[in-house]
Amino acid sequence: MIPLKISLLLTWMTLIAASCASQEKAVEFTQVLLPNRADIGRLAVVLDGEIDPKVQERIISSLKKCPLYSDVKVIDKPLTLQNEATVEVFDQFLQKNAKGFGGLLKFRMEHLDTVESSEKSQSFALFDQAVYDWYPSFGVPRLGTLGFADRLEIGPEVKKRKRSPSVKTSRYTQVYRMSFYHKPSNKIILDRVAKNIASLSLFSKDSGLSKTRFEEQIRDSVLTDIGFYACPPSTPTVRHIYYNPSPSTSAQAVSDGFESANKEDWESAAQKWNDVIAKEPKNALAHHNLGVYYERLGDIPSALPHYRIGFRDKRVQEDAFGDIVGRFLPASEPMEATVVHVTGGSWIFVDVPAGEKRTRASVFRVTPIIDPDSSRVTGQTLKEIALLRFVTSQETRRAARVREYLLDSPVRPGDLVVFTDANSGSSSTGK
Repeated sequence: MIPLKISLLLTWMTLIAASCASQEKAVEFTQVLLPNRADIGRLAVVLDGEIDPKVQERIISSLKKCPLYSDVKVIDKPLTLQNEATVEVFDQFLQKNAKGFGGLLKFRMEHLDTVESSEKSQSFALFDQAVYDWYPSFGVPRLGTLGFADRLEIGPEVKKRKRSPSVKTSRYTQVYRMSFYHKPSNKIILDRVAKNIASLSLFSKDSGLSKTRFEEQIRDSVLTDIGFYACPPSTPTVRHIYYNPSPSTSAQAVSDGFESANKEDWESAAQKWNDVIAKEPKNALAHHNLGVYYERLGDIPSALPHYRIGFRDKRVQEDAFGDIVGRFLPASEPMEATVVHVTGGSWIFVDVPAGEKRTRASVFRVTPIIDPDSSRVTGQTLKEIALLRFVTSQETRRAARVREYLLDSPVRPGDLVVFTDANSGSSSTGK
């Protein structure tokens, strides 16, 4: 027979465990980054402006592969929009040209421009000599310590010759507009003007990154943009909402919202959490739970501010904000070869993909182009700044010597490395 004290202790522990278990609830749903797409069914598409025929084919091909649409039809008729897209214009166009379709996507390339220029620059061509000396190992790595010397390194003496190469620059500008009419709700769910600027500067005869390849990447960025808004990805997702056992009034309101959500009455739950936030703007549990509510609806922009505050509560065990933001890092493909350290002896250490054995490469400085009005990145410049020759064959971190570099752009940690000789291993860009 179990003694009374032990029995009471076991009962108390069971109640505590049950209480803890009920303080959170897993919420499973399919995360949709943009709502109002699945109920369209048949989609009509109008393509207008300066669009390459091959690009048009790729746009239509990608839309036809989208599982959200049962049919995709290109309407070869003009659709003129004013400064603001209106429901009436889209609805009349569908009634006249695509009756029975549930949505209309209009894409227009407003402006497409390429500007070529060339200017003289100054560079040093470097030649290693058969004389070695010791140097302090200064150099700031891209990751890790500040790089102050804690040992000496050995490196060859360098002889240099000044040159005046021509730097040829190609600057590309694209301005396009996407408008999306959702007939079931009779709303314009997207009307967006995007600007894409990119430039490529080369000074060597064989940089490894040709203009043709660069232009393909620019076109691909537009296709990615269209694909995201027209066929947004969806992912099975699990979040948690939390109960607050504290006896305070606000805690009770958070818990009441929890109970409503537990009964699938999410509208009532959201109202209760909003009421809590109105009185206590920093109530982290109410913010997190409200973030789950919005994410279930596919309203990611509204969910993020709540998740950002909600994570401050230690009872919230998931970083939903970090999960959403971090999901859009380009981590699905192998990283480019990247300079990680430049030492006092002028060794350039480069992280390369496994299996990469090539020995000649160009170094590019990648700089974002930032719109001064919105402070958003609208493109990037790639400038070839140096030529390398690799002198070691380690698996993923290899040492190289600079053969030539532009005087105004010495090699730095974080610079991009593109191999230029014949491919005897894996690709350096993962493309």
